[in-house]
Amino acid sequence: MKLFEKSDLNIFQELVGQPFKNIFIQPTREILGDDVLVVNFGKEIKYSFHTLIFTRIRNENALLFTSSDIYFFPSFRSMSSKIIDDNNFIKKSLAKKALINVRKVLKNAVVSDVQINEIGDIVICFNNGIIIEASIDSRQYEYENYRLLVFGKHSCEHYVVEYYKGKLMFYLSKENF
Repeated sequence: MKLFEKSDLNIFQELVGQPFKNIFIQPTREILGDDVLVVNFGKEIKYSFHTLIFTRIRNENALLFTSSDIYFFPSFRSMSSKIIDDNNFIKKSLAKKALINVRKVLKNAVVSDVQINEIGDIVICFNNGIIIEASIDSRQYEYENYRLLVFGKHSCEHYVVEYYKGKLMFYLSKENF
């Protein structure tokens, strides 16, 4: 693990030219303490972006999804903590409806640009004007912010950004299969 530098994430530039594959919320609240938004890229999944930080998806003049959508019903009424404690609450949320729409608008989209700033915020732009923005919003101790998984023929590399002891850190891990 090392201090984060913008150049640590040059691998994100490989997303340029990749088609959108899918997006969903992976319920991991019981394991990680929060749920993970997963965005997959490639005709066959080659890249998988997993984010635990505030993420929004928009076009030039409207929000299509925000991480906060999981805490609201499709009617925009907020959910009670009792409902949120239910493992199936995401299925009842505004996020489910919003992500169905996002999948439709990104169906044939291709990544046209990726921008990363010095504090690790990421902007992924598509050729149809849709933008995914993930902003570092937590400095919790040992809290993963996001990772990019890059799948090879017999391995998977994990490019991970997290807060550790009050500092934004980066590490790369590899698993073989």
